[in-house]
Amino acid sequence: MLSNQAEEAKSNLIAFQAEIEKLKAEKEKMLAKRENALVQKKIQEQLSSLSVDADLKALTSVREDIQKLEAEVQVNKEIASQNLDVKLKNIKQKATNLAAKKRVRRIKKTNGIKKRRNKYRKKTLVTTVSINK
Repeated sequence: MLSNQAEEAKSNLIAFQAEIEKLKAEKEKMLAKRENALVQKKIQEQLSSLSVDADLKALTSVREDIQKLEAEVQVNKEIASQNLDVKLKNIKQKATNLAAKKRVRRIKKTNGIKKRRNKYRKKTLVTTVSINK
């Protein structure tokens, strides 16, 4: 009887130890689940703090700044091009003016020679007429 009781106590002890091991495994499993849930909760909180709207607004702002810079570059190019056009126009005008001035000088020079010739002819005619009288 004692040995039956000892055997029964031994079996109960083994069963109890098995139950303790099972509970320890369940405890570890539950602690792991808890840790996993806490990590997931933390990730969700971080994701919820990230605002898609804020990111889109920031992206839109960056896009607008880039478009503004591109527009400034284009305007500067146009201004430089206009300045170049104005400079070319001025150079052409100066060249035209210079050519016109040279032409006027040639005409004046030619007219001056003709005037002198005419003046000389008139003197000659006056002198010839005076002599002939």
